[in-house]
Amino acid sequence: MLKGEPFKIICYLILIALTLLANITYIPVNFQVAIHTITIVYIGSIHSIRLYSKEVNTGDEGVEKLTQRDAWMFPIFGIYLI
Repeated sequence: MLKGEPFKIICYLILIALTLLANITYIPVNFQVAIHTITIVYIGSIHSIRLYSKEVNTGDEGVEKLTQRDAWMFPIFGIYLI
């Protein structure tokens, strides 16, 4: 089981709850889009990690890995380059 696997289930529940709640009451569109985007990207990331871990054997020959620190630096570099 991957590290983020339990949070994937929570993301599915958030998507379902937000969709149902939007049918009952008014939720600002910007909020809906932001939450949907964040959860869908997270779910896709978990699925791609699972797919990647099945395809690549355990050897590290020629494989670059992205660490958590690298991932946190993306927004900082994005703001810096603007």
